[in-house]
Amino acid sequence: MANSNLTTISILGFLSFGIALGVALGGNDNIGLYEFIHKWKELFGPLIAIIAVWAAIYNSTNQINTTFTLKKEEFDRENKASRAVLNFALSKICRYAELYISFLDNLANDRPGAPPEIDDSILDSIFNCIRFGTKEETLAMATLLSELQVHKARTSAIIDHNEEINDLWIEGMIIRALNIYTDASNLFNYSRFHDDEHGFMSVYSAFRINRRRFTKPVEIQAILERRLGPEQ
Repeated sequence: MANSNLTTISILGFLSFGIALGVALGGNDNIGLYEFIHKWKELFGPLIAIIAVWAAIYNSTNQINTTFTLKKEEFDRENKASRAVLNFALSKICRYAELYISFLDNLANDRPGAPPEIDDSILDSIFNCIRFGTKEETLAMATLLSELQVHKARTSAIIDHNEEINDLWIEGMIIRALNIYTDASNLFNYSRFHDDEHGFMSVYSAFRINRRRFTKPVEIQAILERRLGPEQ
């Protein structure tokens, strides 16, 4: 781009100079250099001004191109670094969902215990990646963040005894945990730079993967079918 602009300016400069010279010498076959400069000095002022404008345009364009290149390189570096961290964060989120499923199964079978926690830095890792993704990937990350935040809020509610734990609550939270596992798993291809490959895991797929974590998997499957409809 810079070489092209420089060539264009050079051509225009020589062309302008040639035109000016032709105009100055036209009809003055015997004019000398001193007389030429003296007679046509008024022509050189605008010509120099035009060349100066072209030079300024070239410098500005070159600076803009350089800035754009540096910004793009910085963006690419941040993108790669964020995706590398995202891969780790997604693994942590899947593990959190697995532990939460086990916690809920224990609750459903009268084996109470403490719910697992997820560090806020994991959520920050996803948030930092949102600006690098496509529209589809950005929506997937935003959905995952929303699920995690709601999950944390509802977990805090039971810890603070602000929400009653009953069968409906457990069923709803199981579906939320499976949704989190699904959404995180579907983003793994993006985090591994496989931009042309998208995950297609469903809640039912997540259930089958985590089936062994349920004491009564047949009942859980019936709950999914009742609340989500049959698997497509």
